[in-house]
This record gives sequence, C-alpha cells and structure tokens, in this order.
Amino acid sequence: MSPLSSPLLLGDAREFPQLQLADFAAQCLNKLQGGARLLTLIGRPDASNQADGFCVTAVFQSAPGTPSALSVLRAQASAGQSYPALTCSFPAAQSHERELWEQTGLMPQGHPWLKPIRFEGARQQHMADYPFFNVRGQEVHEVGVGPIHASVIEPGHFRFMCLGEQVHHLEIQLGYQHRGVETLLLRRPPLALTPLMESICGDLPRREVVLLFFFKTCLLAVHVSKIRFAFFHYQENLAEHFTIFITNPINLTILCCIT
Repeated sequence: MSPLSSPLLLGDAREFPQLQLADFAAQCLNKLQGGARLLTLIGRPDASNQADGFCVTAVFQSAPGTPSALSVLRAQASAGQSYPALTCSFPAAQSHERELWEQTGLMPQGHPWLKPIRFEGARQQHMADYPFFNVRGQEVHEVGVGPIHASVIEPGHFRFMCLGEQVHHLEIQLGYQHRGVETLLLRRPPLALTPLMESICGDLPRREVVLLFFFKTCLLAVHVSKIRFAFFHYQENLAEHFTIFITNPINLTILCCIT
C-alpha cells in the first residue's frame, strides 16, 4: 500500500446539501445497491433549522471505478422522525442505525432488532436490562463472561448460548466505560486534545495522535511535507493507519464533528 499523500475527500461540510430524511435514506440505499460501503452514519444536534433538529451524516467508501474514494450524504431531521431501515437490505448497517437511534431518537422503521449499543446518558443505569438473544431448548444453557476481564482489555460482557459443548450464539454487550469522547473533543481546548486522543484506544495510542495531527494540517491547509512524521523514530505506513481510522465509526464521527 502506497503512503497517503493527499486527503481522500476534502471540502467544506457546509457545502454538502442537507436532504429531507426520506430522500436521504433513499439515496443511501441507492449507493449501497451500487456497490458502495457504509463507513459511518452519525447524527448531531443542529438548531440552525429548528430547536429539536439534527444533522445526519453518512460517509461511504465509493464503489470500485468511482473517481472519488469517499462520498458524503447529509440530511436534516427533527426528533421523532422515522425512515425506512437500511438494515433490511444491508445487514451491515444494523449497528450504525442502532447507534443513530440511541443518540438521536430517529427511528429506523423495520429494523429487525432495535436495541441500544452503548447505553448512553440515562440508559447507563439500565444495562442489566439488556435484551440478549435467547436460544430456547431444554438442554440449552447460558455462559456469561465479564464484564471484568484479566489483562488490560476494556470491560465487556460476553453471553454464550450453548447446547452441550457447541456454542450456537455469542453476543457482546459494550458500553461499560462509555466516556463521551466525541463531546469532549468539541469542548476542550486544542492543546488538551492529544492526551484525550491517546485515551481512545490503549492498543495504538500513537495512531490516534498521528491522525489528529494529520487532520489538523488538512483543516488548516498547512504544508507538512518536510516533517513527514519523522519524530516517531519508527517506520510505519500512514496509509495503513488511515485505513484503520476511517473504518472505525468513532474515529470517523470525530472527523465529521471537527469538519
């Protein structure tokens, strides 16, 4: 993979037209049917049009042969609105739509199993009520592991549905350490963002800091070709980091919020 020398998509977020929610869902479906991949689907409060309004953003990896590597769709919506669920046709969208519903209340009509992902806000007091999938049968038994684990991994509860020694279903419940990083990134001063980025993921904190620096230079239109990230004293492929970064919904949400 060759090093990343220029942004995959650069533009003023205010220049992307805001569609009605129904048109937005229809265009998202058309992109998915055309071979594009949904990277993230997020919503944020937007009081520019109405007091209880939201701005919804979807970012796609374009289909092969498309001139631009990424494409963006945006919509304006109000609390309580609904749209036809993308999950019915593209199951990979299920977690994106669940998170959008959890954070904004926008309802994906027809979603096969709508339930929270991270239990944000007031829902954090009701994590014990998580609706795990149940396998029915006389000899079926459940095995719960976590949320506290050995080593350094973050807490998560694993629920195994077993019949004898065969595991028929495994479900993971996350959100025990939901810290609201996206909101903190918008509230804290710029010089305090590096420690916050390092805390996002303990596995590769350097990756998050490199990408924060990269996006700041893109937003400020700063030319950094002479620096080439040499201060890290090791050879790593920035393109690889960027690929990991854009496929992480949390990270791409941060990018969209900053933009």
